[in-house]
Amino acid sequence: MGGNKEQEKIHTKIVLTSLSAMVAETTTFPIDLTKTRLQLHGESLHSTRPTNAFRVVSQIIRIEGLLALYKGLSPAIIRHLFYTPIRIVGYEYIRNAVPNVPLSLPGKAFIGGISGVIAQVVASPADLVKVRMQANGLQVSRGLQPRYTGSFDALNKIIGTEGLGGLWRGVIPNVQRAFLVNMGELACYDHAKHFIIQSEICDDNIYAHTLASVMSGLSATALSCPADVVKTRKNQ
Repeated sequence: MGGNKEQEKIHTKIVLTSLSAMVAETTTFPIDLTKTRLQLHGESLHSTRPTNAFRVVSQIIRIEGLLALYKGLSPAIIRHLFYTPIRIVGYEYIRNAVPNVPLSLPGKAFIGGISGVIAQVVASPADLVKVRMQANGLQVSRGLQPRYTGSFDALNKIIGTEGLGGLWRGVIPNVQRAFLVNMGELACYDHAKHFIIQSEICDDNIYAHTLASVMSGLSATALSCPADVVKTRKNQ
């Protein structure tokens, strides 16, 4: 009975993690698209002109329409259906593999990085299609024909021209970014939450989790930004 309950708990956690990741990805996708376009700006033929996030967004809406802010959403959601549950549940599983042994922050950071690497290797094909679709809009903004008509067209063309292994193009910078993101995010969240509760800043409630999430998000972004730029340039 105990084993069945534990399995049900893990399955519930996977489902809830996947659903929350889908909601989060859908909500923040326009920001992610803007970030990708900014990262690719340096490779544009017109990159001598300075730009910023507001200019990128206004250009996307003006040339491609409002719905263009969600180009590449479907592969992004598919990616998170695999990536987020694997990294979060995997982190907790590895962390709890040795019971009653408190882990230091470097130990948690290493475990977080390893779980992120495993998740990214699995989700890399969907990540590649997402970035290709986000970069696809640059073709339109330059007055050129888009390379892909949709996510499935992108998937078929990548396999047809680059082979099945082409779906893992850029996997090395992807893995490097995933290691840094999860090293900063999971370890910082875990450590920050315990610090907040033990220091009695607030109880173990939504406020403690939110505060820990903000801290982990900031650390993960700061750590992974350089690798994220390399990953985007490599995948386009």
